Amino acid sequence: MLLFGAVILGGCASTTPFVPAVSYRDFPETGEVTTVTIGSPLISKAKVMAFEGLALSEPLTVTGNIVTSGGRFELMPGEFVAAEADSKWIYYRAVDFENIKFFALGLRSDSFTARGKGATERIPLGRIGVRENKTSGRYEAFHLNGNLLNRIPIPDGVVFERTKVTKIDSPGFKRELLYNGKAGSTIKIIYREFQNDLVRPAFTQELTYDLSESDIIGFQEVRLRILDASNTSITYEMLSGFPDL
Repeated sequence: MLLFGAVILGGCASTTPFVPAVSYRDFPETGEVTTVTIGSPLISKAKVMAFEGLALSEPLTVTGNIVTSGGRFELMPGEFVAAEADSKWIYYRAVDFENIKFFALGLRSDSFTARGKGATERIPLGRIGVRENKTSGRYEAFHLNGNLLNRIPIPDGVVFERTKVTKIDSPGFKRELLYNGKAGSTIKIIYREFQNDLVRPAFTQELTYDLSESDIIGFQEVRLRILDASNTSITYEMLSGFPDL
């Protein structure tokens, strides 16, 4: 039985990348009570990308035979993200690059060590991960470097759990409120806008609120209930945040 294959491809089958489901999440979430220090954001919104994925709960080593140079893959517990697909396979990449390694002739072959300025790092060579056959549901560990595909079937008893893998990122356009201290019963808030992580000076405002009038403050659609405030920190309940863009 052939356990390890090194295949020279005349041309890789074209693949289609997976597009994640995108949503936006407030931090803190509505109804949550939070304390922050002066100069810290009171509210921010993040872009959440959800990918289809697989989870491996136990370490796994799959090995080829002597005839084919004894190649092997070592997989550590972790998550694999559905990155692309062709007509036959779905290709999953490890969320943590170091969670899957390929060795040939006893040497690691999926990356190389780069040294510079006193530091070292592993640089990937090609693509590596787990692929799933759309028809049979069988899995293989694979490493594709140029037109050279190395693959080893994964035993049937190995269980991959289907999961959602999320990545949180800053949206291209971001708004936030920062706490700027207290004077008497008045608190000071700074509103800022960012475009691609750069502050837009024309869209920065200084705001003041008198807590003797109301413990609820608002700016645009944002509503916060102030529970405690001092010159070092503020405690508040999130009532509503900025709308999604």
